[in-house]
Amino acid sequence: MKYQSMLLSPSGHQCNRVKMNRTRLQFDFTPEAVAALDAIVDQQNAASRAEIVRKALRLYQTVMESIAGGESFQMKGVDGTVREIILL
Repeated sequence: MKYQSMLLSPSGHQCNRVKMNRTRLQFDFTPEAVAALDAIVDQQNAASRAEIVRKALRLYQTVMESIAGGESFQMKGVDGTVREIILL
């Protein structure tokens, strides 16, 4: 199914119209997962749950590609401690 989307700049001004192919998906989430997703939507002031899922997918892809390329994924705490994140 094709949807036509209008892109907006960060200031909210209309940019070029873009035709994008999209596929509608449906997921079953536990109540806890829905609550966590909604909390992130609110925290990030996201337009939708789908926006957060798309961002999470891009992050996961980036991390997995980096790991496949021999890189590691680390988080640095405010106290300076570094933890390596291992995704199975």
